[in-house]
Amino acid sequence: MPTLFIRFLDAVQPSEDGFMAELEWLIIDQGIIKNFGVTDLRGLADLVDPTDFADPTSVVLIVPTELVVSIRVSIPGRTASQIRRGLPYALEEYLTDDLNDMHIASGTIRPGEAVDCLVLPKALLENWLAALEHAGLKPGKALVDGTLLGCDRDAIGILFEGERVLVSSAHELAAIDRPNLIAVLDSLRSGWSPEERPVLQVVNGDLTQTEIERSGFGLDQIERERAEDGVLAHFVVRGDAGGSINLLQGGFAPRRKGFSEVSKWRPVAVVVSGWAVLLLALAFSEGWWAQQKTTETQEEAQALYQSIYGQRRVGDPGRQMLQRMGQRSSGPISFTKLVSQFAKGVGQSARDLKLSSLTYTDAREEIALSFTVEDLELLEELRGTLEQHGLTVAINSTEKQEDRVLVNLRLGML
Repeated sequence: MPTLFIRFLDAVQPSEDGFMAELEWLIIDQGIIKNFGVTDLRGLADLVDPTDFADPTSVVLIVPTELVVSIRVSIPGRTASQIRRGLPYALEEYLTDDLNDMHIASGTIRPGEAVDCLVLPKALLENWLAALEHAGLKPGKALVDGTLLGCDRDAIGILFEGERVLVSSAHELAAIDRPNLIAVLDSLRSGWSPEERPVLQVVNGDLTQTEIERSGFGLDQIERERAEDGVLAHFVVRGDAGGSINLLQGGFAPRRKGFSEVSKWRPVAVVVSGWAVLLLALAFSEGWWAQQKTTETQEEAQALYQSIYGQRRVGDPGRQMLQRMGQRSSGPISFTKLVSQFAKGVGQSARDLKLSSLTYTDAREEIALSFTVEDLELLEELRGTLEQHGLTVAINSTEKQEDRVLVNLRLGML
């Protein structure tokens, strides 16, 4: 499937005639560049057919590093969700603008490790996305050009584009003017010990002798590469688009495929869900009452079994009685019994659970459930509780959804 890369060279300017902006575009298919060029938003509509890129995964937006702040912070927390909630407060001291007007995108969050963040005004990102939507395009990714230099992990990457210079090193990212390059390189060089000799990977240009000497690097530390097909082509071919931070997070995250069709049925779904909740509540009530009666009957059966056979430990007196009589236990497992056991497990552990759907299969004597919980720790706690109540638990899938986890599982009786 072909992929369209669109690189805005500056912020989009709304006007009475629509959005105004200069951009680069490139189409690549199976690793081969098919077409590329420089145009404006009006020209893009003439050059690209939006129907060829209807899937958001086939459109990638690239924005300038100058308009984004790169910050690395350390936040205490036992879980990724706790750390994510703390990001705005940790970043606030680094920002001069109102935090409510800023959009925060983070890299992978792991407890005990620092988090890489990219911060930019919401209005900037909104205008870029609105301009593309006006052209019939909806990107699935929005990346910062400085993250696509493609330099090695232990090297300093430099890309020249006229008087503009992109510099990238480990977790450092900047777009600067050429006269400031010596100071920036000297600052980055001071982060290494005297024994270390980081490599300078220079793309689309070269350093002057003065820049090399005054920044403290030797000629043998410099590797040069040409961007023969242009800077955007270098970003696309050499950059790690999959490993770079996607700005489209939170409220800017693209909707999943088919969402628009499903949303048309939302009013009907609300009514159906209301009835489903009511029926489920009735089922829970019936299950609780049935469980109380079952407990009383089971205690009486255990007492009777012990008086007949003199056995102290009794698991299922009905099943054991049938086995002693040379018969096999049989009979369907009722829906209410499964639901009541599930309800007891929820009541003892995952009270935070939000149920989405419940389906009973009579042939397999099991129920399939879809629900969300706050984290995987609560899921494991619920699983242990359900197994203690005599249920078999088969987790089909789990999916991370912002601050919660979507779970699909099946329950049966042991």
